[in-house]
Amino acid sequence: MKLIWTGVITACLVIPALGSVAQTPAPTPVKLAYQYQKGTSSHYHVSLDVSTGQGGATVSQHYISTISDVQPDGGYSQLLHWTKFVAVLGGSPTPLPIPPDVKLSFDNLGKLLTVKSSQPDPTMSPGVAELLIMADRIILPPNPVSVNGTWTTQVEDPQVKGAKVTFTGTYLGMQVRNGKSYWKIKQLMKAPVAPDGTAMTATGTALLDPATGALVHETGTVENLPTDAYGVLTAQVTVSMVEPKGQASTTSTSGATAPAVSGAGK
Repeated sequence: MKLIWTGVITACLVIPALGSVAQTPAPTPVKLAYQYQKGTSSHYHVSLDVSTGQGGATVSQHYISTISDVQPDGGYSQLLHWTKFVAVLGGSPTPLPIPPDVKLSFDNLGKLLTVKSSQPDPTMSPGVAELLIMADRIILPPNPVSVNGTWTTQVEDPQVKGAKVTFTGTYLGMQVRNGKSYWKIKQLMKAPVAPDGTAMTATGTALLDPATGALVHETGTVENLPTDAYGVLTAQVTVSMVEPKGQASTTSTSGATAPAVSGAGK
């Protein structure tokens, strides 16, 4: 009997040990970071499908993003220059006035610091226009994060004094697109746009280049966006990094050499 129980006890000790050997180690948390270089430029195509509840329109944009400055702590400045702005109404494309250049500055995590433009957006309040710029940027976590890990960031609301804009980010791991691997991040932004607590929301799922943090592709939705000219809007947005015309495609984005499609930009 003693030998039998000795064998049972030994088996109970060995089996868990063998099971532990077979377990897959947890992935190492990833440090997500923007690591831009001054002077680098990227071209983007933006498609936006807009609905007012009474009708809709599509707009197609093309703009160039240039990193104009990089701070020692990783903060950076960015110049946005539009080369195309077309609305599609009733199936017919209609060129729209090209927006003026916009100069932006961000901290090292992607939080918006300043906005400079020679002409404010005539269709909405400056605070709402600033919220749209915030929604267009993934705010990264200060610490390494594991797959499906989340983080929350709050900033001052430029539209409602004393209110806070809340960003919730989730790292979804790596995703392969056209043969290259990118960070996949989902972000939800909720921002009060009126003193009564009415809020706009923006959700987006983005692919970022691990080498620089640059946006490669994003799809998202903006809801309850108040405008002065068109009322409250909902928009479906797609952003893709593309190659400049006349150059061979080397990026891992779809539509890099395709003609502009209906939609509008963020």
